[in-house]
Amino acid sequence: MGQRVELRRLPVGDFMWVAREKDHPEGRPPHELVLDVVVERKTAADLCQSLVDGRYKEQKWRLRRCGLTLPVFLLEGLGGAQQLPLPLTTLRQAAASTQVLNETPP
Repeated sequence: MGQRVELRRLPVGDFMWVAREKDHPEGRPPHELVLDVVVERKTAADLCQSLVDGRYKEQKWRLRRCGLTLPVFLLEGLGGAQQLPLPLTTLRQAAASTQVLNETPP
């Protein structure tokens, strides 16, 4: 079973999964279905910068309104010892408030 990765520019998020029809009539492109997950990936340094310039709130807003039921903010490397322009407590607070305040009920 060969899996194929295809790169496309997305209007929101960094990556999502698409199911593509395998057997389709010749002369017509395969049908595609976007699975209900979209992921916005942030490193600690990018999270700092996006908090400072306001992109973080805007990206959360766009993810919540994109129409997919499972928007995910993937925060990477918040525990590292790197030099960051904001305190680690600020980054952890942003991560915690995103998880708690923006979670959709089941």
